[in-house]
Amino acid sequence: MKTKRIVSFLIDLGIISLIGVIISFICVKFISNDIISSILNTLPVSLLIGKDLIGGQSIGKRIFHLCVIEKLPKNRPVPNWKLIVRNLFFVVWPIDFVCYLMSGHRIGDIILKTDITEVAFNSYSFKWSILMAFVVVWGIVFLMLIYYSHTNPLMQLL
Repeated sequence: MKTKRIVSFLIDLGIISLIGVIISFICVKFISNDIISSILNTLPVSLLIGKDLIGGQSIGKRIFHLCVIEKLPKNRPVPNWKLIVRNLFFVVWPIDFVCYLMSGHRIGDIILKTDITEVAFNSYSFKWSILMAFVVVWGIVFLMLIYYSHTNPLMQLL
């Protein structure tokens, strides 16, 4: 199980890093506004912190059929606020990783009394429409920011 957790995290980290590289490249090449670039560059951090919000599973966890659950009461779904707080401990990732290697649990899992379990199937029926809506809305906002940062004198003041 430890190997599955580590590989699933590396998959998540790879996807989020790729998104970060693409955003950074776009910001350097096309966006001259530092404030807008800074806002866009926070997206990968937000994705890392919120990666388990859809049914307690990130993309990597879905691939390996893993899911975040509450220990008590047994196998109960984890509230979204706990999933976010749990992932905030990535800030101290070296300590978090050593803790995981020694105990089999991350700091966030210990403090919030959560655990990772294997599931026979994805416990959450993923709604592709939600993902597509997010991508479309984020894409429209992104394109508007690019357009207005180059053409609108008010945006150039930022």
